[in-house]
Amino acid sequence: MIGNILLLYNSLFLISLRIANCQTNDQKVKLIAMTHSIAVVFDFDGTLFSRDQNTAYLRDATFRFNSMYGTDISTDEFAALIFSEANITNDLRHRISLDEEVPKEIYRRLQAAGDKLLAPSGLGINLYAREIDPSRWYPDPYLLLTLKKLRSNNIKIGLLSNCGWDVTTVLQRHNIMTYFNSCALSYQIGHRKPEPESFKIICEQLGVAPQNALMVGDKP
Repeated sequence: MIGNILLLYNSLFLISLRIANCQTNDQKVKLIAMTHSIAVVFDFDGTLFSRDQNTAYLRDATFRFNSMYGTDISTDEFAALIFSEANITNDLRHRISLDEEVPKEIYRRLQAAGDKLLAPSGLGINLYAREIDPSRWYPDPYLLLTLKKLRSNNIKIGLLSNCGWDVTTVLQRHNIMTYFNSCALSYQIGHRKPEPESFKIICEQLGVAPQNALMVGDKP
């Protein structure tokens, strides 16, 4: 979310105002980081990156469905029909960010349902491949600027994400993986936000006390 990252960038200077006898704001922030091991931990979806919401494939599929069956349903109604046919249980929904096989199963069911509704041509798109495609994600405009500022001030950087696939592939695609000291993904660590254990794990990986870490996300 643009507002959160921009706020963090501006706050780097405000935090340092408690430290006196330094010539510049950058020196003040560096002094804090040298005195106390501190870190900023980012959420992924909606904070560092946002998804391309292009749903042209869904509009196309809805049009074909209406043409085949003489209906006049909307794209939202067609998507709801696919979910209904796919039978996504509450158990699967609950475990989607704790087991990497669960998202695969969910998308397998959605794919099968969509292809069945539009047989014999099918949806014409691989839903799971689309979901995890790194090129589908675009960064916050202030992301690189903020990462550079944090790094230049010796502040550790972490990623804590509720996800069922390896989102670090997106960081790698955008050449920013080296800025991160550690990444904790829910499906790998077995805990997700807001469980206290998830925050404890990323802080331990970063080597900082929880009280010296700032979490930046798009949800409270």
